Formats: sequence, C-alpha cells, structure tokens
Amino acid sequence: MQCRARRVFAELTVSSFTGNGCSLGLLLVSLLIAGCNSQKDSGADAAKLIKADSSGGLPESRPKFDFRPKDVPRKTPPVTAATQIAFPDLVDVAAAVGIRHVYDNGASPRALMVESTGGGCGWLDFDRDGLVDLYLTQGGDPCPPADARWVPDSLYRQTVGGQFIDVFAPSALQDEGFGHGVAAGDWNNDGFDDLFIANAGVSRLFLNLGDGTWQDAGMALVGARPVWSSTPAWGDPDRDGDLDLYVCNYAIYDPCNPIPCLDKDGIPSICHPRNVEPEPDL
Repeated sequence: MQCRARRVFAELTVSSFTGNGCSLGLLLVSLLIAGCNSQKDSGADAAKLIKADSSGGLPESRPKFDFRPKDVPRKTPPVTAATQIAFPDLVDVAAAVGIRHVYDNGASPRALMVESTGGGCGWLDFDRDGLVDLYLTQGGDPCPPADARWVPDSLYRQTVGGQFIDVFAPSALQDEGFGHGVAAGDWNNDGFDDLFIANAGVSRLFLNLGDGTWQDAGMALVGARPVWSSTPAWGDPDRDGDLDLYVCNYAIYDPCNPIPCLDKDGIPSICHPRNVEPEPDL
C-alpha cells in the first residue's frame, strides 16, 4: 500500500511541475522506486523469518531445540498390596469391654456456651501394670445449685483379660467440676502418672500415690484461677528434667452469669466465640 501511494504522489508531482519541477519529479520517482524495492527485499526477508519461525527452525548460528513432547505411551504401575490404601475397620467395643461412660454436657434452655465443647479423656498406666487405663471427664450442670447431685468422672482400670473396671469411687479422686480436658504425666518424678483435669471453673491437679489412690495437689498450681480451661498438656520446654504444664483456656465466660446471646428470632442460643473475649492461656 505504501509503494502504491508513493507512485501516485510521484505522478502528481510530474504532472504539476514543468522544467525544474519535472526534473525534481523524476528524481522523486526514482527514489520512490528504490524505496519500494528496498521494502520489498525487507518484506521478503521478514517472510523468510516468519516462515522459519512457524516451522520451528532457528538461524544456523543458534542451537536448535526440539520442544515437541515425545509420543510415548504412559505406563500405569501395577496394582499391588503396597500400592493399595487399606483403611482400618473400626468396631465400637466400649460396652463389650466394660466402658459405659456417657458424657452429660448440661444441655438446658439456658443455652450456655460451655455445653458446646464437650468432654475429654486421657490414657495412662496409673498402676504401672503394663496395661493402659482410661480417665474420662464428666460435665453435668455448669452452674449447679448447692443441693445438686454430683455426676462423677470415670477412671477405668484395665484388667488382664482386656476388661475395664471403673475404680473412680475408691480412688479418692474428687473432681466435681464441669470437665473438658485431661493430661497425664509424672510431674513429681516418682514413676507414677499424675492427672491434671481442665474444667470450666476450677481445674484440678491430682497426685498419684501409687496405691490406687490420689491426693489433691492443687496448691502446687501457682497462679491458678477459676477460668474456662479446655486442653492441658505436659512437657519439658526448658529441658530441666521436670515436667511443666501448659493449659489452653477458651473464653472469658461465667456459666453462672452468662452474657445473653439470642438468635434471629430472639430465642436464647449458644454464644459464638466472636461474642466473647478470649481467656489467656496458662
């Protein structure tokens, strides 16, 4: 299109001028023709490059790479026992082995927030007979009246035959709180696992006396206060050989004086964690 337009411009120049104008016009014609030839050559070179690019080739001075994937059939590994995922077949045997604990979350029309988190359990070998035993927390009424019947926790001792016997009553464990979490660990290094029970209210620490009974050791918890505790854990972060205790607390919430939380219809409902302030851990 450019060469054609320039030729028309050159013809107009020749017809419009005479004398020197004609000579000037002829000079323009020759220059325009030379320019068209030059552009034609450049276009041919560009076409060669485009043709080379479209075919996947490169100039001889550059290395050639073949990026086309090889047409190789994909091999499927054989199915063996090692490649198959085996899921365990779990069967509820609690009743068959003597465990009949039922957690009471204290559900009531008050819709208290502590009802939603449930209880906890912990495995330990409190009598050091080589068989693991089981401790289960209990809830009940989070704010019981003075004459309320206490719903006890459960401590199941495993026997040689694989059965479990609840020995909570003779163990002298006296945890009457609204239980959530359990952590077992030998905090006094006497070889027997001790127990920390995280409650919504007053949490408890029990020392294992080694004869099947326990002693309240709450006085050892320096700085303890009645808060909503949920998950405890024993560890030795300072590596001094003595167990330390971390207690994860939930929220600043008093079940005896709860903040009111209502649903869209104005009916009391369990508060969302965003409705309360978090309780710092210990």
